[in-house]
Amino acid sequence: MGLFPDVNRGWFINNKSFHIWNLQNPDDVSSYQAKELIYSATLVPAKSFCPSRYVVVLATDTEILLLALSDSTGYYELAETNYRLSSDNVRMRSLVGTKNSRIFMGGEDGVVYELLYDEKDSWFIK
Repeated sequence: MGLFPDVNRGWFINNKSFHIWNLQNPDDVSSYQAKELIYSATLVPAKSFCPSRYVVVLATDTEILLLALSDSTGYYELAETNYRLSSDNVRMRSLVGTKNSRIFMGGEDGVVYELLYDEKDSWFIK
């Protein structure tokens, strides 16, 4: 559970579900259902090639997911992307994003990782 002050949103994880809501309008809610338990989340400004301004990073048992946080309708919506990365059997307990779009992860193995992602042919899943 936490806050994303850059977008005026609160968030929480409930097992395989990630929920984000508007702190000023509790009816403005968006959710994402993962296939596995979600352990951590963070918000990062998207890189210049991304169609959204922000990316939500989620860590599950086996992978790291990047979700687009789109505000095209006046409400923020979570959209699944093609950006997924295996965690190589390391559970990421902590995720931190920087203002310049860098993503750092703290693994249960005591190692700090950086997630690098580049432009792909298609950002969104078809």
